[in-house]
Parts: sequence; C-alpha cells; structure tokens
Amino acid sequence: MPHRPAPLSVVGTLVGAGLLACAAPEAPPPVDSSPAAATPSPAPVTPIDTPAIDSGPALYHCDNGDVIEVRFGYYDATVRLADDTTLTLPRAQSASMPGSDVYVGRAIALEREGDRLRLTRDGEASRCGRRAPGAS
Repeated sequence: MPHRPAPLSVVGTLVGAGLLACAAPEAPPPVDSSPAAATPSPAPVTPIDTPAIDSGPALYHCDNGDVIEVRFGYYDATVRLADDTTLTLPRAQSASMPGSDVYVGRAIALEREGDRLRLTRDGEASRCGRRAPGAS
C-alpha cells in the first residue's frame, strides 16, 4: 500500500501545537517592595500542647490552711510554699493533657486543672483553690 502524505492543514496544526508548548512562560507580575506594601509578620503560634502563661503569680488557698503562690511558665511552674520555700518544678509533658498540667519535683508534685490545684508534698496531698483577685 503506498504511503500518502498528510494533508497540509494537519501538519500545520501539529507544528503550531508544538510551538505553543515550547513558548516561554508568562513572567510573574512585578513585586512592590515599597514599605507601604509590606505586610506585617503573623503572630507567633503557641503549640496546642503548650500551657498558657498566666499574667503573674497566683495565690491558692489549700484545704490544710496553707496559702501558696504559683507562677506558671511554658515549661515549668515556680511555687512559693507557706514556709517561704521556693521551688521551680518542670512540667511533666507525658502526664499533662489539654486543660490539665502536671509539674513534678523531688518531693513535690503539682497538678493544675483550671483554677484548682492538687499539691502533693512528702506523700501528703492537699487540694487548693485560686483566690479571687483582691482577696486576702
């Protein structure tokens, strides 16, 4: 069977399609680098498992009569006990969960859930509640 040449319109279409595929991409629009065009940086994001930082120390009244002061940080809590002993307890991430944080030291553990604490010292546990601002 003899080979017949393709019609000229088919060849022209194929060549045109090939040229379009090889054409240079369109350049992106120019970037405005003026100070007015600058967008502010986004605020830092706190990881979900990171406890919130309170604005300052908080006083807690315990069921054994003690008043303790606690300042919570991202990774630890500083506790001033009724006898003026001050301890910094690291946050036990493996024991903490959303809404509840656990801080553990040598002979003391502090569990925080909302405005309530459970303070365990030398094996004895006390439940503590946060005092209202201005309360003495």
